[in-house]
Amino acid sequence: MHHFNPKLDLAAQVGWLYYVEGLTQDQIAQRLALSRPVAQRMLALARSEGLVKVRLDHPIAACNELAAALAARFGLRLCEVVPAPAADSELRSLGVAGATLLERYIQRPEPLVIGLATGRTLRAVVDEVARHPSPQHRIATLLGVIAPDGASNPFEAHTWLADKIGAQSFVLPVPVLADSPAEREQLQAQRLYRVVAELAVRADVTLIGIGTVDANGALLQDGFITEADVERLHREGAAGEMLGWIYDTDGRLLDTDINRRVTSIPLQRHPQRLIIAIAGGLSKLGAIRAALHGECLSGLITDDRVARALLEDG
Repeated sequence: MHHFNPKLDLAAQVGWLYYVEGLTQDQIAQRLALSRPVAQRMLALARSEGLVKVRLDHPIAACNELAAALAARFGLRLCEVVPAPAADSELRSLGVAGATLLERYIQRPEPLVIGLATGRTLRAVVDEVARHPSPQHRIATLLGVIAPDGASNPFEAHTWLADKIGAQSFVLPVPVLADSPAEREQLQAQRLYRVVAELAVRADVTLIGIGTVDANGALLQDGFITEADVERLHREGAAGEMLGWIYDTDGRLLDTDINRRVTSIPLQRHPQRLIIAIAGGLSKLGAIRAALHGECLSGLITDDRVARALLEDG
């Protein structure tokens, strides 16, 4: 039964005209013979009293809910979820989301250090970044940029980003994997390595990818490891890789010879700075889940299929 309340009834009428009929506050004031301030107050009252309930009928609304749930479940400071695209546009969808985030930092006037990994996903992110002169920033790589044959990595992203924003880039002048643990020690002892590594670990924001350890994984595809290595790593419990570091289903680094040769910046649990992984596709679900369990990330950008699967089984 409706109880007559003149103020709430007027608020409901104002709310209807504004949200359903699409009138402006000036038009509502004119139609109901109200002053504009009164129309504003009635509209605010309609919202505060719960007379107005907004439902956004768009995939992004569900994505926002998934992102909030993922952030709460895994203790993330930042999480964004995008609608899962067709397979042939998966990288671009993640790239657009990553670029949108990255541009927020690029457009800041204070000097920042931006940490950047390499790989197809990170290259897709930089492809979508708009040109914006920002010479105050510095870009630092977190892993080696030299391919096994001595060539530069075809999917490096730092030089491309530096060119787009007019910033300096700093690279680790080493391969992703050294030939031996002893060689890794020698490479990491170099002054240039130490200078860039010290810059990278204090980056204000860092973007990395998440890879699988299988036939489709970047480590194998780009020639850093062999098929025999993949089979052996699987037997040892490999679930995924970040920056070349191989980890198990709990996100813990494997005690394996590969990790003893990785030259990348080390992964740290509970990072104080913003470390954001960008990865999607159900083929990477296991690697993403394990990375989250390892608690080395403070942010994630992924797609809604992966997000739902992560929330269903953790």
